[in-house]
Amino acid sequence: MLEGQCDELVSQLDQKVKLLKSGAREVGEMIQEDVKNLNDIEKDYDNVSGFLQQTMGKFDKMMAKGGHKHMCYLACFVFVILIILYLLVKSRY
Repeated sequence: MLEGQCDELVSQLDQKVKLLKSGAREVGEMIQEDVKNLNDIEKDYDNVSGFLQQTMGKFDKMMAKGGHKHMCYLACFVFVILIILYLLVKSRY
């Protein structure tokens, strides 16, 4: 009788260990997938960062060559856009 109970408990323990192993495998797979996704995001961020640095370099060169006219045009453009946005928002309400 005692041996039967021990066998029953060993069987239950074996099932629980198998369940824990499968859970650990699933968590490990999820972690590997998350690491892969984070690496992809990091690569994309590096690409965007490089693109922005190139753009700012070109913008600096343009500003150095063009004098202050371009800055005045840029300020006027931003001002006109802000007025247009203000009028669009005002007309909705």
